[in-house]
Amino acid sequence: MMLPLLLCSNPGVGAGRVVATSRFLVRSCYSTQQSAASRPPLPPFNEQTALQKVKMAEAAWNTRDPEKVALAYTEDSAWRNRAEFVKGRDAIREFLRRKWAREHDYKLRKYLWAFRDNRISVCFEYEYRDGSGQWWRAYGNENWEFNEEGLMRKRIASINESPITEGQRRIAVDDSDVVHNSWLQEQGLSGAVSGNDFPLGGGSTNSYS
Repeated sequence: MMLPLLLCSNPGVGAGRVVATSRFLVRSCYSTQQSAASRPPLPPFNEQTALQKVKMAEAAWNTRDPEKVALAYTEDSAWRNRAEFVKGRDAIREFLRRKWAREHDYKLRKYLWAFRDNRISVCFEYEYRDGSGQWWRAYGNENWEFNEEGLMRKRIASINESPITEGQRRIAVDDSDVVHNSWLQEQGLSGAVSGNDFPLGGGSTNSYS
């Protein structure tokens, strides 16, 4: 099946609420050679460019490369990640180094939830293995705010996680075996969902308690 390819562009103005759309192949604008001065697509976002921004972030974070990921944020970007406050691109790099030093075999899925002007709201889930070999699945929500150059200047992330067994993994597995799933679907919200970003099936309900 042919999937649409989204390029780095800014087709126009838009605002609205999106729960999910079909998955896209994204040509990532995240490159270690790219200048951090501008990061298309630029705000204000429409549905296409907001989704593109989300999938670009997903692709970048899955590289687990702090240098690459940090280029998407302004020099003075302000974060709240769980209960930790992070300020500035250098601090973001250090935060990510610490994160991925302890989160092994990390794999992330991000989903567009809503957008307006220069802001995007995201749901996400990821899995990782800690130093003792215990697997975890984390669930979270992020609020993003971008400057006029498309760099993220604010990131507010609330995250919870629960231990899982290796056999319960559904994200941190070979791509051919991934079962895309969502807590939102399992809570009966599938009637509001179109496309395949929140497919039904699978999951371990005991990990939501």
